[in-house]
Amino acid sequence: MRLVQLMLLSALPGCTLVLSSVPCDTSSLDTGDTEDTGDTGDTGDTGDTGDTGDTGDTVRTASALTAGGHHTCALDSDGALSCWGFDGGLGVSTPTVTEGFSTVSAGYLYTCAHDGEASSVPTCWGDDSDGQSSPTEPVSSQIASGGAHACATLESGSVTCWGRSTEGQLTVDPSLAAPAEVTLLASGWLFSCGQAGVGVPPVCWGYDDLGQTSGVPNTPLADMALGRAFGVGLPEDGGPLVCWGDSDMCELVDTISTGFSAVTAGLNFACALQTDGTPRCWGDNENGVIEGVPTDTFTRLTAGPGARHICGITEDSEVVCWGLDTSGQSSP
Repeated sequence: MRLVQLMLLSALPGCTLVLSSVPCDTSSLDTGDTEDTGDTGDTGDTGDTGDTGDTGDTVRTASALTAGGHHTCALDSDGALSCWGFDGGLGVSTPTVTEGFSTVSAGYLYTCAHDGEASSVPTCWGDDSDGQSSPTEPVSSQIASGGAHACATLESGSVTCWGRSTEGQLTVDPSLAAPAEVTLLASGWLFSCGQAGVGVPPVCWGYDDLGQTSGVPNTPLADMALGRAFGVGLPEDGGPLVCWGDSDMCELVDTISTGFSAVTAGLNFACALQTDGTPRCWGDNENGVIEGVPTDTFTRLTAGPGARHICGITEDSEVVCWGLDTSGQSSP
């Protein structure tokens, strides 16, 4: 099975997920899927084109949301799971189990969900070329999925990781060993970070080409998010955002203003939720993630490892997405 998955990955246009430190640009994955474009037999039948009375019936609602590289998943209030976006033969957006979850976390081409029981092993699906979809250890409900690795907290409070290990992603910082009580956990493209308790700065491990693990600020955080080679955090004291790693990215993040309540990050962009529920974003605007921010008021935002899109849950529990949508990842 793993050999087949590797062959599938190598066949994706421009993709070198297994070997590269840079996420694949699969923006053209769906452009060749034109099997119906030649079917013009019904082009004259436009009787229903003006019938938009039911368009509101397709609004998706969610209580939890996670964005992966080219897909998005949501949980409703009953723990039912649904995903949309890239599938590519890897089953990324087609989980076999869709009920009974309390948390869900999407990586680049895979997703993991958990039922909230401390004795449960996460349920993961999608790409498993590095074992990222094959966890073996029971964990608690805090899971952070990265490019091709994932980390989670154990019942003891410490952290375990699985998946790709070639850049040190599985070598968790010793300060997060039991009896640590890890309160924040995040994974980026090839690295992860965790924070053990209130008043304690975060620590990071994994790939460190631009200081994303060695340049962590000595600032206790209330929230943090990781991108390709940078991290962004919301200080516990409510001060301006902090950013570390890729200096080109961090120069764009607003580290002067205050009034933020949460942060999220994609490939080369970051967004923060302002206290009035409106998002502000910084970074690469290649797919409109910066300039295309909607005017909705949100309760939470999510982007993910390698992601070029972002989604959020509005005050009405509706899912709204923007950015890259070639695989339908922004079309809930």
